[in-house]
Amino acid sequence: MRVRLTKPALLWAVLAIFFGDNALAQGKLTLEECRAKAKANYIILNKQGLWEEHEAKTLEVLKAGQLPLLLAHAEAKYVSDVPRPDTDFPGFPKLPKDQYQFFLSANQLIYQGGYIKKMKANASLSTQVELDQLELDWYKYEQRVDVFFFNIFLLEEVSESMNLARISLNERLREAQAGVELGAVLPYQTDYLKAEMLKIDQEEIGVEKQRQTLLESLSIIMGEEISSVDRLLISEPKLAEIDNVTRPELRLIESKKTALLAQNDVLKSQRLPKVEAFGVTGYGQPGYNFFNPNFDFYYQVGAKVSWNVFDWNRTKNQMRINEVKAKMGDEDRDQFLRNLKVTVTKQENEIEEYRRQLAKDEEELILRENIRNGEASRFDNGVISGADYVKAVNEEKNTRVRMRKRRIQIIQAQYGLNTLLGQ
Repeated sequence: MRVRLTKPALLWAVLAIFFGDNALAQGKLTLEECRAKAKANYIILNKQGLWEEHEAKTLEVLKAGQLPLLLAHAEAKYVSDVPRPDTDFPGFPKLPKDQYQFFLSANQLIYQGGYIKKMKANASLSTQVELDQLELDWYKYEQRVDVFFFNIFLLEEVSESMNLARISLNERLREAQAGVELGAVLPYQTDYLKAEMLKIDQEEIGVEKQRQTLLESLSIIMGEEISSVDRLLISEPKLAEIDNVTRPELRLIESKKTALLAQNDVLKSQRLPKVEAFGVTGYGQPGYNFFNPNFDFYYQVGAKVSWNVFDWNRTKNQMRINEVKAKMGDEDRDQFLRNLKVTVTKQENEIEEYRRQLAKDEEELILRENIRNGEASRFDNGVISGADYVKAVNEEKNTRVRMRKRRIQIIQAQYGLNTLLGQ
């Protein structure tokens, strides 16, 4: 039974030949691993723990609002006058003008329409907004990791193509040198080959320098030395569902909207009556009995109700402001999704364009290899010069570099498509 490969299957079969065996033998790092290590080293994400601590402390502060408020007071004063009758009465005590008070007061919130409970919920939602913002910051930063990774991989493929060209030139050089020894080939013909090999060596020095620079930059982002990695490992990503968009921008818009509407619950509870119990106990001169000029113990207990009956529509207007902001968030989400749909369509078209170009590159490479093999035979037989053979080698090398670059572009565009969808 003959198995027929589709174009996508053929593409990944070729990728397995060119990338797979070599990468598995030498590669030590995938893009997913780079992303994970870079995220672990992303300093801004340290704020996540700080925001969680901020939330925990905020909740503790709010919880303390449900506990009794105890205040200790001490007061010493001298007054210019004290209560006394206009006429003297026998036995009426003379109140002192120096007065001293030492007392403890307590207030306990009994009811405020669930204000503290709603403030706790609001604090948690506010923290979620900040955490979603951190995820958005990382999403933008993560794309730098992808750029470094694929540029490094591309340089490795360029280097590999140069090495294949060097092998072809070296084979012809050995044949030419044998011909020189037999007197069948003029010595200067080998100079064309040697000069081109030196040129490739120079180009490879530049490529390796760029690769090392990018590896060092990626190492800094990841917080781990990877300069010794000989080859990165690349594989086809599993494409995300087009309808399954999980971008951090959408989560941030939704969390902001939820937080805004939760503020309205807090505003509503602030308009409800507030019931408190209170108590005071102390020791002073005088006490509550003004007719007793001596130091005395005293206390009082009670309850009080306060209610902001009318606030000139301030709460109503603030709630409307929050509702308008939430509606604006809905508009931002819809516009974002429309723009994203355009970008995703463009990305899909680019992938398809790369595939068509790759098919042409593969056809051209086969032709270039045939041409180079033919020119090798003609050079060995003295029909063409070393310069003609070098030209054929360079054309094959450039085609191979372009083809491998196209393969990487396809994979990078697929990762980019997943990133656009938030995967």
